[in-house]
Amino acid sequence: MAAEAIARNVDTSIDGLLDVQLLATAHGLLLMAYRSIHVKVDGYLYAPVVAFLSDFPHTLVSSEEKEDTAMCGGRGIRDMYRIGGVIPSKANAA
Repeated sequence: MAAEAIARNVDTSIDGLLDVQLLATAHGLLLMAYRSIHVKVDGYLYAPVVAFLSDFPHTLVSSEEKEDTAMCGGRGIRDMYRIGGVIPSKANAA
């Protein structure tokens, strides 16, 4: 599946709560999920991320929590996943 088709299914943004992006890099696809501390991985707002990850082999590369006054609760958590089994199109490779 081409990276742009996958991105249409997972890229989302809800101000102050969740920002999800699929990034095509020279090293493959990365899924960046940045969420408020109030958005739980088993909650309904994060459900599209969980559903996407269940469809592809993936590895959690990093997870960090930081102060961010733009996020609900004043803190954000950034999870980075390497997506395996998907070849990005050359047009989307960074």
